[in-house]
Amino acid sequence: MSAIFRLLKLVLPYKKWIALSVFLGLLTIASSIGLMMTSAFVISMAALHPSIAEIQVAIVGVRFFGISRGIFRYLERLISHNTTFRLLSHFRVRFYAALEPLVPARVAHLKSGDLLQRIVADIQNLENFFVRVIAPPSVSVLTALLMTLILWAYHINFALAFITFYALAGTIIPYLSVQLSRGMGKQITVLKNQLNVALLDHLNGLPELLINRQIENQEEKIKVLNKKLSRLQRNMLIIDALHQGFVTLLMFGAVVMVLIVGIPMVENNMLNGVYLAVLVLGVMAAFEGVLPLPQMAQYLEENNEAGKRLFEIIDRPPQVVDPQQPIPFPNEQPVRFAVNNLTFAYNNTQQPALKNLRLEIPYSSKVAIVGPSGSGKSTLARLLIRLYDYQSGQILLNERELKNYRQTDIRENIGYASQSFHLFTGSVADNLHLVNPEASERQMLDVLRLVNLSDLSHTPQDTLNYWIGEHGNRLSGGQAQRLALAQVLLKNSPVLIFDEVTSSLDAETERLILKNIFDHFKEQTIINITHRLNNMEHYNMIFVLNEGELIGRGTHHDLMRENEHYRHLFKIFQESLLFA
Repeated sequence: MSAIFRLLKLVLPYKKWIALSVFLGLLTIASSIGLMMTSAFVISMAALHPSIAEIQVAIVGVRFFGISRGIFRYLERLISHNTTFRLLSHFRVRFYAALEPLVPARVAHLKSGDLLQRIVADIQNLENFFVRVIAPPSVSVLTALLMTLILWAYHINFALAFITFYALAGTIIPYLSVQLSRGMGKQITVLKNQLNVALLDHLNGLPELLINRQIENQEEKIKVLNKKLSRLQRNMLIIDALHQGFVTLLMFGAVVMVLIVGIPMVENNMLNGVYLAVLVLGVMAAFEGVLPLPQMAQYLEENNEAGKRLFEIIDRPPQVVDPQQPIPFPNEQPVRFAVNNLTFAYNNTQQPALKNLRLEIPYSSKVAIVGPSGSGKSTLARLLIRLYDYQSGQILLNERELKNYRQTDIRENIGYASQSFHLFTGSVADNLHLVNPEASERQMLDVLRLVNLSDLSHTPQDTLNYWIGEHGNRLSGGQAQRLALAQVLLKNSPVLIFDEVTSSLDAETERLILKNIFDHFKEQTIINITHRLNNMEHYNMIFVLNEGELIGRGTHHDLMRENEHYRHLFKIFQESLLFA
């Protein structure tokens, strides 16, 4: 239950709100007790035909407790829900703040459905943590003390009879609830996660499932998971119903014991018979405080499992950490890179992605990094913008170690277009404003022209307002890639890194777009990572990678003359054009 204790620490800043909610919960049940006891007094006294003056105070009490019960219940719900929403907000902010530095290095192995389950469903499960786990036992204990004191005022045996059955209902029944539902909370959380992953895979892969006629098999998997989840939830409801019944049984047991104690006292004139009815109904009303406890025991395990999954992410140390004393980014200076003896391996892999890499990228240069798939090109790009940190060697930015700069400063000043990009649901302008909220229509249209995307609609204004759909599904693959490229160009950063951003374009369109970019961004350093050797004579320097090692450098003409591996890559590209 270590996750529960950690969750309790997280709610401590809201202890005043929690205390107020618990106090209002106590007042609500106290009003119910007062209403039942005063009502019993009025009805019992009325049977004796007294004067109205003798029951006038009790009648006022019935009205008071009847009205106050509604008011206190409303205030208790208002404060408890307000507290719950504050706690959920705190949990979400805490989780996201811990998650953000972990991307992508520490969460690359997680499925998107699993991560979505933790962000949404696991945190949502914690909405029950206060309302059904923290508050009920607190209110129950206070109710027990209040009713015990009231009964003690009449006779200690009444108090002992009540507290015995109340304690059984508040301890044994929740314990049995835990034993009967042991493991169910964890299984429900796991099944919800598996179901979310399966549903997300199903939706994302729907075209492929239809094409390969596998949609029925995938739907069958989802149905099986859904049946298992429904069966567990039904069992939880059955257990809850049984426990509610046992609590009610113990309540009537307490009533019978109060009657057994009280009837001889009435016969011996030790207790007014009117008050026996008052005490019986008071005891029945007091058991309202113990009714939520069996359900609390069930939610305890589910919340503990959800907390474990969240803390599993929160406790992960980030792979990339900002320096304690960062140096400012050289905004007013040309940016250049030097890579010295760089070695890097991804987590849980023995084979380095880069080995003893050495290269220099001067400012305002146009550099291409080429090589076959898996040669370490994309890895180098991720290291240059500090998505990952290298294990040995150096990357120098203007003669200063790259790790000495803050991640945010690097990413604000280095534009990076990845081969794995994400377009948000909205218009073309909405997606462009994500990288530059202050960009004017003219600036947005300028970058769209650079990437040959200004003709999406009939007019420039219609192009900016063009709705691209979810994940850009109203765009072709090439159009989506060009929009992602336009986003980076709109930043107008001193360094632009392109990672296979033209892989979905035909060679002629790729050549025209790269020419537009080179002509427009003459002062910027441009690093293009590609396996398509198109327009290579326009680069100042080309670096050739293979299996994480630098095996060639120079201009296109130098490499064609001196580097056999480069000639082979160029030949493959030329042949691909013939069959395109």
